[in-house]
Amino acid sequence: MAFVTFTVRSVRLPLCLFWWFFTGRTVHDLNAPLHESMLGAYDLVYDGGTIEHCFDIRTIVSNYASIPAIGGSLIIQTMANNHFGHGFYQFSPEFFYRVFASESGYAVKKMIVHETFEYARWYDVPDPAIVRSRIELSNCWVGVILLAHMVREKDVPFLPRSPMQSDYAATWAEDADARVTQAVVRPATARAGGSGLRSLIKRLAPGLVVAKHRFNHAFPVFTEWFNRRRAARYHKGFSFRRQPAKFRPFEAEKE
Repeated sequence: MAFVTFTVRSVRLPLCLFWWFFTGRTVHDLNAPLHESMLGAYDLVYDGGTIEHCFDIRTIVSNYASIPAIGGSLIIQTMANNHFGHGFYQFSPEFFYRVFASESGYAVKKMIVHETFEYARWYDVPDPAIVRSRIELSNCWVGVILLAHMVREKDVPFLPRSPMQSDYAATWAEDADARVTQAVVRPATARAGGSGLRSLIKRLAPGLVVAKHRFNHAFPVFTEWFNRRRAARYHKGFSFRRQPAKFRPFEAEKE
């Protein structure tokens, strides 16, 4: 895997970019630790589409985090939605907010997403922990790019503990006894009795369930049409337009 880091304080910037773009030479395998000479040595690190092609994500983000000097920036541009098969991964804003958190010495300064066509609108994306809700997106067939800007604020151990998705953090913050109760008792109760209208129908009228499956097999075209429309209605609720508090039109900062 190839990546480029550069400093604005030396002549290595044009030389490094020239060498990489015109030779395609692999500078370093990001799945392996970096050489000590690169640690804290740069003002700016830019990944324009490498991270999704590398397997060992924890090592990769640790490498990236160790390169900027204090006050330096890390900018990552990568795939979000509708790039199935482009690389190993597609990323969410939550990933970068949780990984590059203050306890790891970083602050996320800007999180932008935009669709992959010319003059597409750019959107600012807030931290899910602040809006107290997941940031989910369904946007039809157009690809989505994510652009994250992080700044290194202090020199502390990176990822002292494994990040946790913000909407689960409150649950796991409870005491150990409560977690055992949630993990053991509740699933047993659910298996024994079940809940909801669907479970009630299955218990009281199993013949209706059988009839439904037979109908679906007999008329697959209707079933596909109905389920497609139902899924479309559901996912429209996660579009850019339906979530203005989570996807705010991006405005460039003016000096």
